[in-house]
Amino acid sequence: MSRRRRRRHSTGFWLTAIIAGIVAAGGGSAAVLAPHGSGSCHGIGSVPASMINGAARNIGISCTVVRAQISEESGGDPSVTSPAGAQGVAQFMPGTWSGDNCKGSPFSVGDAMTCYVIQMRGDLRANGGNLRDALAAYNAGQGNLQAGLGYADTILSAA
Repeated sequence: MSRRRRRRHSTGFWLTAIIAGIVAAGGGSAAVLAPHGSGSCHGIGSVPASMINGAARNIGISCTVVRAQISEESGGDPSVTSPAGAQGVAQFMPGTWSGDNCKGSPFSVGDAMTCYVIQMRGDLRANGGNLRDALAAYNAGQGNLQAGLGYADTILSAA
């Protein structure tokens, strides 16, 4: 009996953590209850902690998710260009950068993180606050969520 009860509690804890990571907190802000709270995260590469934490606050997600995503995208290196042509710390494709009316350069950490906030907030809104789907959309595009789910799961596991 004790063993069964402990197992049920553990499952409930993880289920709550997973749901908290993908369910909107309500309202039009697309805020998300994150499994690791809203604490403070360290920077990564050339992206300082203040930008990681500020982006998380502005998007309404855990800083651990922002940090994991930037780590996956570029390791925080603003000079990175992927084989597909994605650029900078947040790995924007040139068409996405211009289509989102981003200002400056994707190779500028500040400009890229500002546009990252715009993109992630839009992806969260478009996906009803579902963080997993928003991450998939960031990676593969809104019309191709299935292709981005592996990426989303990688980010959420790292967060």
